[in-house]
Amino acid sequence: AQPSAYFARWTSHPSCAADFDCSGTLNTQDIFAFLAAWFGGSSAADANVVNGLEVQAVLEFLNIWFPGC
Repeated sequence: AQPSAYFARWTSHPSCAADFDCSGTLNTQDIFAFLAAWFGGSSAADANVVNGLEVQAVLEFLNIWFPGC
């Protein structure tokens, strides 16, 4: 069984911050995992580390994700 995105985020240190689910591959699953964490209120989704979980954190994650690793 594959660990949840939350578990992977806290127990792994991906070489690429955009690889949110720590799968070793950058794909749309990283966006879905990030959004699940963000909607779930997980501090792992605070991509910009400013003022908690705001919409700006989502935009910051996308800014990290789109250029790739």
